[in-house]
Amino acid sequence: MESMQIREKIIALRSQFENYVPDSSKRLIELHIRLPTGRRVSQVFEKSRSVLFVKNFILQLENNGIVEDLDDEEEEEEDDVYAIDILWGFPPKTLNEAKRLAQVFGESTGEAVTVKLA
Repeated sequence: MESMQIREKIIALRSQFENYVPDSSKRLIELHIRLPTGRRVSQVFEKSRSVLFVKNFILQLENNGIVEDLDDEEEEEEDDVYAIDILWGFPPKTLNEAKRLAQVFGESTGEAVTVKLA
């Protein structure tokens, strides 16, 4: 049952982000995202978006290294697959999901972040 709820959440997120195009009339930032698998993804976001919006974008990505094997019903533990941290800076700090990208990154137009399983 748990895997069906996860699958539904991911499907809902994928439909939300399917046609996502940032509004070019707003302030933008390009995030270079390093996933737990080592794969790197670049995406442009409006700075008015929250860190939670970016987290949801990451969760819906295919082969993200976070949500794998949804059909495996024999999970010994029911871990929270949404428990990821987005880290930035040196030393790396966990970004607060409630903050807007403009609050976190200021006037920057491009930053690198790392996703870690919590």
